[in-house]
Amino acid sequence: MILFSLRFFAAGSYQRSLEEEYNFDMAQSTMHKCIHRIADAINDNVVKHKIRFPSADERTRIRANFFNKYGFPGVVGVVDGTHIAILKPAVDEQNFINRKGFRSLNWQIICDDHLTIRNIFANYDGSTYDSFIWWWNSHVNNYLRTLNHNSERCWVLGDSGYPLLPYLMTPFQNPENDEEERYNQAHISARNCVERCIGILKMRFRCILRERTARYNPRFVCKLINVGAALHNMCVEGGMNNDFQVAADDIAIHHADNNHQEGHNMRAYIVENYFNLKVFYNKINSFLVHETEK
Repeated sequence: MILFSLRFFAAGSYQRSLEEEYNFDMAQSTMHKCIHRIADAINDNVVKHKIRFPSADERTRIRANFFNKYGFPGVVGVVDGTHIAILKPAVDEQNFINRKGFRSLNWQIICDDHLTIRNIFANYDGSTYDSFIWWWNSHVNNYLRTLNHNSERCWVLGDSGYPLLPYLMTPFQNPENDEEERYNQAHISARNCVERCIGILKMRFRCILRERTARYNPRFVCKLINVGAALHNMCVEGGMNNDFQVAADDIAIHHADNNHQEGHNMRAYIVENYFNLKVFYNKINSFLVHETEK
C-alpha cells in the first residue's frame, strides 16, 4: 500500500493506469482509499517534522551560505508562489480561475540555499495574489517580524508580487543607479533557489505538476502538495540527485503595494552598506589597516 502510494505521488499517473502498468491486483476503490490514507498519514505525522523554519544556528549558516554564494546579506530563505491545475470545483469555481485562465490552487513556498523547503502554505485558490497569501501565512510573517524586532537582521527574498517589509526584501522595479542594479542582480541570483526548488519538487512528484491537472477536490490537492514537499525534503536530506531540467512558471506577477516605509529604509541600508562600492572599499581598507596595526 505504501509503495503503491509513493509510486502514485512520483508518477502522477491516474490510479487505473498505475494498476494496468504495474499489474496491481487492486480494485479502484481500494486504490483510492490507499492513496488517501497514506496522504493523510504523511500530513498528520511527517510534514511537521520535515518542514520547519530554521533554528537560530541554522539561520546563521543559511545567512552565511547565501552571502558567500550570491553576495546578498541576511537571507534566511526565498519565497515564491506557484500553481497546480485542478478540475472544476464543486463550489466557487470562479475563485479558482487564475490570471492565465485555468483553474488552479496557488501555494506559497519558502526554501533555503540547499533547496530544503522551510515553509509551505497550500490553502488558497488560483485567483489569490501572492501578497495576500503572505499576509495570511501569519506564522511565518509574525515569526520574522519578531526576529526583526529582537534586532536579528534577517529576511527572506521575494519578487515584486510581495510587499516590501523590513524582513521581506523585494527588487527595485525601476533601479536608478549602479548600486540598485547590483542589488537587483544579487537578488535575482539568490531568488533562483526557490524557482529551482519548485521546479524540482514538481518534477520529482508529478502528482502536483501543473500539466497533470489534479483530479481531486481542492482540499485533498492541498494535502498532496504537503506530501510532495515533505518527501522532497527527505530526498534533499538523503543527498538524492537534484539534476532536473525545470521550467519557470509563466503566471503574470501582480505587483504588491510597497507603501511600507520601514521596508524601504531597510532596503536602502542594504544597498548603501553592501552594494555601494565606495563604502565597500572603505570597509576593506579599514580592515586592512586594522590588521596591519596589530
